[in-house]
Amino acid sequence: MGIYGEHDNRFRERPSALALVSMSFFSTIACAMISSGVVSLLRVLTTRETRSEFPFLLYFPFASDPFLGLYPLRVDQSVRAAGIAIAIPAIVALVLLFFFPTTQKLAGRLSLHTFVCSLITFGTLAPMVDRKLFDDFRLYTRLDLNPALGIVVAGVVVMAVLLVLVERRAVRVLGNVADVGSPGKRLYLWLLRIPLPFAVLAALCKLNGWTDGAIASLVVIAATFFEAISHVPRYQFERLGNVRMREAAATWPIVTAVLLCGSVWLFGLDLLHFPRRAVRIDDGKPSIVRLDALQESQKKQFEPKIEMNWSKERK
Repeated sequence: MGIYGEHDNRFRERPSALALVSMSFFSTIACAMISSGVVSLLRVLTTRETRSEFPFLLYFPFASDPFLGLYPLRVDQSVRAAGIAIAIPAIVALVLLFFFPTTQKLAGRLSLHTFVCSLITFGTLAPMVDRKLFDDFRLYTRLDLNPALGIVVAGVVVMAVLLVLVERRAVRVLGNVADVGSPGKRLYLWLLRIPLPFAVLAALCKLNGWTDGAIASLVVIAATFFEAISHVPRYQFERLGNVRMREAAATWPIVTAVLLCGSVWLFGLDLLHFPRRAVRIDDGKPSIVRLDALQESQKKQFEPKIEMNWSKERK
């Protein structure tokens, strides 16, 4: 015999709309910064594995290309280093999604799904639609435009499917505290969680000149919208703790503000007219250098030079 109201949605304890908006928005912004930093570090490591003479650089900008011209690379070097670096976030995201032992707190579960979504979006999807990397890929593989474009589109579709799976599991978790039995109710929860942070990220990426990040953010909105209107989740009837998420809703804005201020102060931001900078580490000693000056010096130092020597003295 069940307790009165046990299976009635009216008696479920649930987070307020404000708490869900606050936690979703700020956790998405923070996880986007962390994910961009992860892929930037991975590309630095894989690039230096290819060419160890390059200096070790740290560059974790907000809503900007995290690998913007850090190293002058040949086409083959660019494709090999980037291929490994952008595959790892997707693999890590899948491991976290399906195997990571999470807490039974609602905020912890949703935060994990947010991080996985951001890791796929900014760690793998955004670099996949990078035009320069696409051109390098075509030159490296010697493919015509249409076959190369088909490979990229197929990769984007795979990433979109993974984003759908992430959203499906997040909605399944929310189904323990809210009614998700109709498209309208799922769409309401989607509106509270997804469009605002990713639309803001898309706009900021575009304003900062990172079109790839903007495209990836819009793919998230489209893929999760399709999932919200098309799939009825399977109820799990898990017992979740801290359902109102008041602490998470208050904590994530602080974490995001600290990460954002640190990123802008250290690495700059075009939108605020702060010059872009990177941290260069030589012999264990870090130094902050302007990105444009770093790019110029590395072109002179590492790009191959063509020298013309005359066999006879010119008259």
